[in-house]
Amino acid sequence: DGGVSFFEDPAGALALSANNTRVAVVNRAQPELVSPGRAYISRIAARNRNVRGLGVAAYHLAFPPLAPRPVESLRLLSVDAVEATLAWDPPPGTPSPPVPSTLAVTYDAHAAIYSGAPLFLTLPPPFANLSSTTLSFTRTLLTDAVSAVGGDVSLSPSRFLLRVVPRNAAGVTVLEAESVEVRFEGLPEERVAGLVVSEVTATSATLEWTAPTTPASSLTGFEVR
Repeated sequence: DGGVSFFEDPAGALALSANNTRVAVVNRAQPELVSPGRAYISRIAARNRNVRGLGVAAYHLAFPPLAPRPVESLRLLSVDAVEATLAWDPPPGTPSPPVPSTLAVTYDAHAAIYSGAPLFLTLPPPFANLSSTTLSFTRTLLTDAVSAVGGDVSLSPSRFLLRVVPRNAAGVTVLEAESVEVRFEGLPEERVAGLVVSEVTATSATLEWTAPTTPASSLTGFEVR
């Protein structure tokens, strides 16, 4: 905001032989000034018994981390009846590892059952505190995780909404995160119809049938037994 104000550390007086110290950025008089994203200036000045701040003080500017922005390009890499894999790109400005712990970004997965108004639930490990940008899981693992945090899985849901929320030392993003639908394909609910056998010989036969009304996009083929 263009203004700079300093507050004194009561324990900030150092011996003449000192050339380093550790400070905590805590403004006890105005704690609301201490928040992620604000710049902090530390200054060191010499002093004697009569005059404080002799000469020009030394300054250091520090920027505590901001909470990260949402992840980008959340996408479903693969899904079948059993397992799914999600991937995403880190938030803009995320430093490449190795980085200090104050700048490191981890990810938490939230899930909602795909029905009505989605209510996203924060999932327990292994869906929490992720360091990579991919996540593979089975339908059973996801269903159990949703159940563990109070989700109603009594109808054995096969469709979920998932989102990935990044966090760092400053906290989690407050911006809305995009979500992606994960739909585990179940077994076909109907049988084939109109099975006809023709052209039977000693070594072969021709089979014909009508496919079930299940959407063709959810079928991968037929098995002859």
